[in-house]
Amino acid sequence: MKKLLIPFITILVLATGYALVLFGHEMCLQVTVRPKIEKELGFTLGTPYVDDGSPRKSEVIAISTVSTNGILHKNGVQPGDIIVREKTIGNFCKRLDQPHGEEVTLYLVSDGDGLPVQQRPVKEIAFVMP
Repeated sequence: MKKLLIPFITILVLATGYALVLFGHEMCLQVTVRPKIEKELGFTLGTPYVDDGSPRKSEVIAISTVSTNGILHKNGVQPGDIIVREKTIGNFCKRLDQPHGEEVTLYLVSDGDGLPVQQRPVKEIAFVMP
């Protein structure tokens, strides 16, 4: 019994440590990178719930506001657009945290209730970082 307990506890401690590192990295991106890119590109992020026909509403990452003089607005991003192909706000922020002149591509679907997010037409928006 003791021989099984020590490897189990070791694996549990390592898995917990790994999860904490990932969570810490995600939070760091949200705290340090998110405000910078929101200001530079003229938008804010949110996590609304949409009714997409599933038993419960789904939480999504979405563009909350878009500044009319920001680069995202100039490239057709609308308030409420839902971000797809990124699982977390931190990953989305990392995608946008690119050097001046670098091309970035966003994948968005329309906002609101209706079809499941995965079944909505995806619009691909590419632009060069200012």
